[in-house]
Amino acid sequence: MGRPAQSYLSMTQITADQTKFHRPPQQLDHGTQALLDDLSGEYGHILSEEDEQVSEITDPAVAEEKPTDAYLSVSYHIIFSPSYQVPVLYFNAFRPDGRAISLEEIYESLVPEAWRSSVRNAGLSGGISQQDHPILNVPYFYMHPCETVSLMETILKNQEQDRSRSFLDSYVSTWLSFTGQAVGLSLPHASQIVLENQ
Repeated sequence: MGRPAQSYLSMTQITADQTKFHRPPQQLDHGTQALLDDLSGEYGHILSEEDEQVSEITDPAVAEEKPTDAYLSVSYHIIFSPSYQVPVLYFNAFRPDGRAISLEEIYESLVPEAWRSSVRNAGLSGGISQQDHPILNVPYFYMHPCETVSLMETILKNQEQDRSRSFLDSYVSTWLSFTGQAVGLSLPHASQIVLENQ
């Protein structure tokens, strides 16, 4: 008769990738254009915004960029793994038009450059894989939980318990501050966690 009620933590974050939006060219009034012309004559050629726009458009790397590819919508879910007995970070990333991104694009867009080699070489097949979300039953990427127990034992052994927070809050925040960084989630965003009952 279905699954028992489960809870999971979920958050969505907008992540900018390397693309920049460009302003449309502005029309300059005659006085401003005359001032630019005078300065240009005195100090050499100064590009107007229109000249700058044209030079950007002729650059093939910029000309092929689409404004819809300028950011990703990333959904992060924290699910408790009964087999590993630890939280697991599940996530998906989509472009504004709804297209999901590939594992390679996850590494390029979300995983910080300093972490890429370590995350790619973790375990037998890398630190990130894709499988069905345990509650939603749709494909999600996830961080492998294999080393979570040893990591958290080491950290918590050397960390003094904050009496103003529950052990669970402290554990999840600590775990997320390490795990989340590997896929573009920083703790300030993690503090906006919303508990959803499913």
